[in-house]
Amino acid sequence: MSARVFFPRMGVSGVDWPGDTAAMIQTRLVDPATEEEITAPGQPGELRFQGAATFTGYYNLPELTAKAFDAQGYYKTGDLFEIAGDGPSPRYYRFVGRCKDIIVRGGVNISPAELDDLLSSHPALREAAAIGMPDDVLGERVCAVIVPASASAPDLKELTNWLRTQGLAVFKLPERVEVVDALPRNAMNKVVRSDLRAQVLAKIGAA
Repeated sequence: MSARVFFPRMGVSGVDWPGDTAAMIQTRLVDPATEEEITAPGQPGELRFQGAATFTGYYNLPELTAKAFDAQGYYKTGDLFEIAGDGPSPRYYRFVGRCKDIIVRGGVNISPAELDDLLSSHPALREAAAIGMPDDVLGERVCAVIVPASASAPDLKELTNWLRTQGLAVFKLPERVEVVDALPRNAMNKVVRSDLRAQVLAKIGAA
């Protein structure tokens, strides 16, 4: 397991980790849309924690403090993880992205980071990223934004068939494909998903 992707699931009933740190904190995953706790593997949620290592709030900023913690006193990290590991009590969290990037399709949370990795490994693409597109029925639908490696770009059917062979769940499959010249990136070379979404919406509106 990569240390950059998997983290110990500490402070959870039924999951024991050695050391003093594990005994001083509690963690949990929460659906940021419903505030329901997530206890099953494979469903992304916001990682939240509390304990001796957690600060109690921002100095003289009660409104900011209130937004930083949930009703149970857990700190909201803003990071999306899912429960991972074998057995009845999986021992790890797997990092899947940021809450602000999450795609909510028909009430189901989809982390675009997983799609980014799979799409970018397609042999016909130079780079790619997934975004949520507004939808009147489902709220959002998954859109694959691609930069072809040559003049020929794979269509939606080709991409979804290929993603199925990579083991991607059906509900995560893109329902739209948009071709761009390049993905907007920040100084850290990370895709700026908000800018990409605005770019695609502007392109569609101008079409």
